[in-house]
Amino acid sequence: AIVKGLIRQGIDVDVVTTNANGKKNLVKPLNFRIEEEKVGYYFFRRRLSEWKFSWGLTTWLNQHISEYDLVHSHAVFCYPSLPAGLLARKNKIPYIIRPAGILDPWCLKQKAFKKNIYYRLLEKKNIMRASAVHVTSEIEKKSLEILNIEKNVFLIPHAVHDIKPVQRFFSEEMKILFLGRLHPKKGIELLLKAVFNLFKNNKKISLTIAGEAEAGYFSELMRLTNELGIQSIVRFVGFVQGEEKNKLIQDHHVFVLPSFQENFAVAAAESLASGMPVVLTDQVGLARNVKIYDAGCVVEVNNVKQLTEAIEMLSYQAIWENCSNNALKLAQEQLTIDVLGKNLLNMYQQVLGEHGKNDFGDYSYV
Repeated sequence: AIVKGLIRQGIDVDVVTTNANGKKNLVKPLNFRIEEEKVGYYFFRRRLSEWKFSWGLTTWLNQHISEYDLVHSHAVFCYPSLPAGLLARKNKIPYIIRPAGILDPWCLKQKAFKKNIYYRLLEKKNIMRASAVHVTSEIEKKSLEILNIEKNVFLIPHAVHDIKPVQRFFSEEMKILFLGRLHPKKGIELLLKAVFNLFKNNKKISLTIAGEAEAGYFSELMRLTNELGIQSIVRFVGFVQGEEKNKLIQDHHVFVLPSFQENFAVAAAESLASGMPVVLTDQVGLARNVKIYDAGCVVEVNNVKQLTEAIEMLSYQAIWENCSNNALKLAQEQLTIDVLGKNLLNMYQQVLGEHGKNDFGDYSYV
């Protein structure tokens, strides 16, 4: 979405990255430019799988970074952002860092000892010397304030890939959707318990859980589903994408994400863009927008009672229809690719202006 938004603003974009794709590697030609839809892509082999070290990427940046007006680096605690920042500073090129939610207190507590050392030795300097920091939610912005990162922080939400709203009709049966990675931080156990509460009170309800999970955690979720006796109304469909994912979003009435921490929640944004009301915890980045627009319900984290009541509230037709209309309004005003592109362009122009440049032609995306 970021690249598409920039292209629509007439900016020349090159994406420089490794061939990392989670634990696997992308099957892409390495070490030279590939052009797709007016965007240049450079893929380099990664080493040290989790850290994504790449000597090829470093060498290329050293040779070519001076050709660009601006560098926008994405993610921290991985190798590529380090040479990008170092070489940008060396060549006096402004650079922006997007931490992608990884500096949230919840995330920093995971492998805390290792992250604390890494941050103090490497990442802190890279972030503090950046021309700007790009965050996608108020929650992420506040998490940076804890680390004393407050200067030139731009709040620009993600965008949704041109999902068309669908004509939705209220139904007596509530079809609930969870869509995302199946991980303990997502609070799926809380959702199962809330569905059980509604089911035992004779609510017509069903739950679809879509996403990939490690075998051990999936077994835990299945065991809880069976213990609660709701296996007849809960289905696990695994990882979905493309048209299959879009159809799931279109076929359900309420999206629920009871997460303990979520920087933004792309699946929630996609649901809103289709006109589906959402239920989120107050630790989800989009929660503030949902509350302002009345596009669903926001509940306290780890609170099954509130979660149950919020889902039940959306079983009333007038409330559901109002939230559905507001979901569309929120998506159209805040989450489109065009809005994202304009916001990014404004950020870039401000950063470049502070460095004595009035305009630019190329933009490097690392």
